[in-house]
Amino acid sequence: MLTRDGFRCTKCGKAGKLEAHHIEPVHIAPELAYDVGNGLTLCRACHIDKTTAANTNPQNEAAASASSEPRRALRKPV
Repeated sequence: MLTRDGFRCTKCGKAGKLEAHHIEPVHIAPELAYDVGNGLTLCRACHIDKTTAANTNPQNEAAASASSEPRRALRKPV
């Protein structure tokens, strides 16, 4: 995922300390936990913002993910 996203935060473009964000949360879709198409590379600050928004109103998660980068087709693990 880091390679795919150019080792940059997909929301703000920062490089450095990056984290993986699951578009579909692991507790909802555990089969997608290791699916690269279900992830975004985010810096710590953007990950906190996205996670806080999702936890405040879980229905905003899909909209928040879509606003930072076009959603990729999800693939099932092989």
